[in-house]
Amino acid sequence: MEEIELEKRKNILERILDKKALILIFAGVILRVLMLMYYFYSHMIHPNRSWGDIGLNFNKNIYYPPLGTAILDLFRLLSFGSIEIFAFWGFIWDLGITLMFYFVLKSFKIKDINYAFGLFLVNPFFFLNNSFSLENCGYHITDMFFFFFYF
Repeated sequence: MEEIELEKRKNILERILDKKALILIFAGVILRVLMLMYYFYSHMIHPNRSWGDIGLNFNKNIYYPPLGTAILDLFRLLSFGSIEIFAFWGFIWDLGITLMFYFVLKSFKIKDINYAFGLFLVNPFFFLNNSFSLENCGYHITDMFFFFFYF
């Protein structure tokens, strides 16, 4: 009974801040989608701009161990010769690995798992290292393959 009265007294800002874990998760996913749009837009304006690791791995003249080469060949085939589609695959792998990390967190007894996952999604060290770069496309698709088999 007291909880209902307390809930009624809370203003809108306090109700929103009660959901800060979900806000962080939503912000992390939206940030990644905006980053993908930024890459497509920036390469549309400057076509000679470097695609970074995506461009390097789109080239067939790079050597990786056989499993890595086979996976890259598969995604090159699924890209139909378009580096933009290959970058989209890099985005999907990045998003998939971050969502897969949620299940890694679930295997531990963490009290506020959504809050920990939300903080992971907006963690600037992970985001700036594996997903985002101002100079070129920041996706590291081969790192995502490693994380997939690691998790």
